[in-house]
Parts: sequence; C-alpha cells; structure tokens
Amino acid sequence: MKTPASRYYVPALDGLRFISFMCVFSSHLLGYKALGWMAMELFFMLSAFLLTSFLHLENQLTGRIRIKAYYQRRLIRITPLYYFYVCLILAYYGSKLVWTHEAQTHLAGFLTFTQNLAAVYVGESPLPKLNHLWSLCFEMQVYLVMPLLYLLASRLSARNRIVACLCAILFSFAMRYSHIGIDARHMWLLQAYRLDAVAVGITLALAARTPGTEGKAFPPIVASVWALVSLAAAFLLWRIDIANTITAPMAFMPVLVAIFLGGVLWEANRKNTLTARILGISFMRFSGKISYGLYVYHPFANGLTRHLLAHSEAPLLVSFPAALALTYTMAISSYYLLERPFLLMKERHAAVPSRPV
Repeated sequence: MKTPASRYYVPALDGLRFISFMCVFSSHLLGYKALGWMAMELFFMLSAFLLTSFLHLENQLTGRIRIKAYYQRRLIRITPLYYFYVCLILAYYGSKLVWTHEAQTHLAGFLTFTQNLAAVYVGESPLPKLNHLWSLCFEMQVYLVMPLLYLLASRLSARNRIVACLCAILFSFAMRYSHIGIDARHMWLLQAYRLDAVAVGITLALAARTPGTEGKAFPPIVASVWALVSLAAAFLLWRIDIANTITAPMAFMPVLVAIFLGGVLWEANRKNTLTARILGISFMRFSGKISYGLYVYHPFANGLTRHLLAHSEAPLLVSFPAALALTYTMAISSYYLLERPFLLMKERHAAVPSRPV
C-alpha cells in the first residue's frame, strides 16, 4: 500500500497554498480585506479538494474508509502547531492580558476549535495575535463532516454532483442575500454562509478521479464562461467595499470567486499545463509545504517586526520583506522541530501517503 506508486501528491497544489498565504499576508499588511478573503476561500477549496481526493483513493484501494484513522490524521496535523502557537502567545503577552469574561470565552473557543462561533455571538477576540485562528476552527468543523459529505457525493452521478454543488452554492447565496444588513461576521465565520468553496472543492475532486474527465481541459464553452466569470470576479474584488454589514455585492462575490478559483484549481491539478509547471517550481512547493506554519505565525511575526522597527519609521519596502523573512524563519523552524515528527506519525495512519515529509 505505502509504496511510491501509491503516493498522491500534486506539487502545483502546494504552489496554490503559497499563493493563498501571500494573499493573506499582503492583505494584513496592506489592509486590502478582499484579497485576504479570496485567499481563505482558496484555502477552504484546497482542503475540500484534497480531503475528498484522499478519501476517494482510500475507498478505491481498500474498499472502505477508516473513520478513526481519518480523524487521527486530522488531529495529528492540526493540533500540535495550533496549541503550541496559542501557548506561545499567552506566554509572550502574559501579564498584559486582561482576563475579562469575553477573553475567557474566546480562550475556551480557541481551545475547543469553536472560536469562530464565539466571534459571531460574543464579538472579536481581545486576545492578541489569535484572531486568524478562526479559520482553523472553521476548517476543523468541516473536517468533522467531510467523510459524510464524501460518502453522499460519491454515491451521486456526475450530473447530480454538479446539481448538488449548485444547490449548496445557491443555499449559501440565499443565506447571504436574505441577511443583507446584518453583521458581516455571520458571512465570514459561519459555514452556512460560505459553502461555495467547499462544494466546488468536493465536486472537482470527484470529477478529477472520474474516467473520461481526469486530466482533461475544460470544453471551449465552459472555458469561455469561466473566463467571463473570472473577469467579473476580478472587477468585483477590485471595486468591492468590505463593509461591517452584509451588502448585495458581498452576497454575490463568493459565487463568482468560487467559480474563478475552481478553474484555477482544475488547471493546477492537470499534469504538464503551464499553470501546473509554474505553481510547481521548487520554491513554491517548499513554501506550500510550510504554509501551515507561515499562516499561523505571520501575525506574531508582523507584530514583532513593527515593534523592532517602531523607532525607525521604516517604509513598507523595508517592513514588508522584514516581516516576511521573520515569518519564514519561524515557519521553517517550526516545520522541522515541531511539525515534522508529527507528520511522520501521521503517515502511519494513512492508507494513501501524501507529500513526502
């Protein structure tokens, strides 16, 4: 089972992880929220695509899905770095923290992977450098139901899977549009409002493993529609004002972005395309390999960089690469000292090995 031939790894998808991280990093330093939001949609789509692919390959190879092993892999991958970072922040800011009821509620949310719910119903966390972990809480909740979603989707015909994907997208659009004017945190932090990327990721993963469609380019008519939608998505992302309450453009934006990112993901997953070759270059592959650490550490690294350069009035051309270099230093150290031993442990629970550790 665990031979090089059975390993499933698409280098270009690591390149997409790197692009996603750079968009998030840039949005936090430059204040361009739409860019960061799009990057999170790509993260969610990639996760849905890869998890569905692994579940499908395991089902094909063994005739079943080992649910216990699936949850063990997810916990081994996510929790060591996640909890280490939470402890790092609590230790670093120690005496500066004020333990109000709100802060305690958010800490409980971080520890139980429910902080995205606390952020919606209690408000933004007062704990410094931890707010970005909402996305890992969001993903962990999706991980819980991913085996069920795969089993349901895999039993549908190709046409019915597309119908189910469209229904999920329409449902989330209806949720957003019917709640125009309410706090936008509902749209950002709750799964019901942003099923678009997850639904597209699951659908594309199964299509990529279907005989007759695997590795094929889009038909010309589909490619033309995708190009038009992509232009509309680019225009909307450029022009949109990310408000504190849901607006009509914000309700439409995830639909267009999901279609755009779905096309990019499909091309990246195809072998020997220009997109796959560019995304698969060694630096991007390596950056994708450590992207979990890059994402987790970047707010802390940004904060340290601002503190170190506080008295020099450093321009963005200095502070941006300095913060990025510190983030890479933290992520690389974390990967080899903390994450890699757990990744080796994770492989022992894998029916289909993934990226070489």
